[in-house]
Order: sequence, then C-alpha cells, then structure tokens
Amino acid sequence: MLIRGCLLLVGVASVRAAFASSALAFAIRSGLIAALVGFSSAASALSTSGWFTITKLYVSGADNYHLRVYGEGISDCLGGWAYVNQGQSGSKTYITNLMMAYAMGKQVSLVYQPDSSGYCQIIEVAL
Repeated sequence: MLIRGCLLLVGVASVRAAFASSALAFAIRSGLIAALVGFSSAASALSTSGWFTITKLYVSGADNYHLRVYGEGISDCLGGWAYVNQGQSGSKTYITNLMMAYAMGKQVSLVYQPDSSGYCQIIEVAL
C-alpha cells in the first residue's frame, strides 16, 4: 500500500510539473483569473440588510415577486421590499424561515441582489 501511495505521489508530481510548464496551463490560469475577476465584480452587487424585524409579508403569484418582505433593514431596495420567487432555488426554505421569523417577531439578516428590474432578490437568510 505504501509503495502504491508513493508511486501515486510521484505520478501526480510529474503531471503537475508537466502541466505547470505548458501553454495550456497558462491559458487555464488566465481563464481562471478572468473568471475570478468576473466573480468579484458580480459579488460586489450583493447587499446585506443588517439585522431587522420583518414588519410585513406580502404573498403574490408564484414568479411575480412571490413572497415580499418588508422591514427597516431593506429600505434601500426599490419598493422598500425584497422578494423570493417560488421557482428560485431554495425558495421553500427561505419562505418557511421568513414566515417563521415574522410570526415569532425574530430578527433576520438578508443578503440580496438587484434583479433586471431593480428589485431586490433574496439569496441568503440568517435568523
């Protein structure tokens, strides 16, 4: 087993050395850097609400800003609310936790991003 592990490490090391010196490695590293730069600029569009108590919930159609959350912490959002759409990944978890926090008067903190219309889409919820 030890010999197999050593051979595997030697094989990995030689592949790394060959890969690091190739033009392909440069292209991949360049693409990765470009992707990271793109990710960091996209991440800068995210906003955090800070901790606040939900003052009102409004339920609409499934993908028509389905659950709208109102509160002091999201006053910078267009319309003064942030939303979760039913078709959004993780929407059932978001909706359940937001309704529970509202019913119990618990504070929440949201991470949201503007959609193409300028409204704030909730992408993370902390209780």
